[in-house]
Amino acid sequence: MKIRIFLMGLMTGVLAVVGAHVALTQEPIWNQMRSQQQVLMQQSRVLEASAMGEGMLWLAQRTFDADSNQTIDSQNLLAKSYAQQGDYTKARTLFERVLESQEDSPSTSFINKSDTLLNVANTHAAQGNVRPADAFYRQALQLKQNPREIQDPALVRTMAHISDLYTHNDQPDKAEQVVKLTLDAKTRILGDQHVDVAYLARYLGDHLLQQGKIGEAEDLYRQALASQELTLGRKHINVGNLAILMGTFYQTKGDALQAQEYYQRGLKVLEEAFGLSTAQEEKQQMAHLAESLERRAGIYQDLGLHYKALKAFEQSLDVYQSVLGANHLKLAPLLESYAGILRKV
Repeated sequence: MKIRIFLMGLMTGVLAVVGAHVALTQEPIWNQMRSQQQVLMQQSRVLEASAMGEGMLWLAQRTFDADSNQTIDSQNLLAKSYAQQGDYTKARTLFERVLESQEDSPSTSFINKSDTLLNVANTHAAQGNVRPADAFYRQALQLKQNPREIQDPALVRTMAHISDLYTHNDQPDKAEQVVKLTLDAKTRILGDQHVDVAYLARYLGDHLLQQGKIGEAEDLYRQALASQELTLGRKHINVGNLAILMGTFYQTKGDALQAQEYYQRGLKVLEEAFGLSTAQEEKQQMAHLAESLERRAGIYQDLGLHYKALKAFEQSLDVYQSVLGANHLKLAPLLESYAGILRKV
């Protein structure tokens, strides 16, 4: 009996040594496949990436433990290639396997659990399953508790997708909730004066404005502008663009004086920024400037300030001509408005 136990122990040891040797010889092959699969995904060669990922997972399952980093990583990367291919059901099945491994053995995986939760949420959102998408998103958001994780761009992309789905399903209140939840989390971790917080404040302001909640939207726009001025500087192009957006907001609201104030603030920033822009950015900003001048001229006209309106129209015409050319169709209605003011002065 003792001899039998000894032989069984010896055989187990031999198999362990052989298994370890196989793993050591196969690992470089797996690493090479992983690198190649990453390259294929970056090149959007999704079918080849999926085939390579399937080979990686097959090798990992036969070489390493089921909960090894190699097996979990193979599942994760194959799921990403399936998602990039548009096969969200297969992708979600694999992401959920990764999630199970992370919950069973939290220390074995180097993949962030919050990222896996986001990936599961995205596969649901891609198929229009907004409730489970929202549920997984909220779990991911709860886990992102430090500045680096809460600034993950994938977080805002997922939030926007879920918000859009709720809006499309005529559930604007739920869309508002998911954005507010994200804004509150970012504000708590990053503070009021942060670029990410300013962006989300503006995003939520846009959503509330669409729902007719003008007072709440106004507060958020003001918060976003104040935050951007502190974090980016008063002369940053994004500050100018947001000031012009607020000018449009107040013009729509019927507050011509406030509209004029914000237009002037925005235009001053954009005019000063032109010298710092590249040629392409300058052209885009000049087109934006021309549109803003045209709106400003309309405000002056409504206020009966015809000489100021005339000057604003002239400035707008000059900028439009430099961007579009003298014979562009866009100039026709502007010239007609210009002629109408000339008849009044």
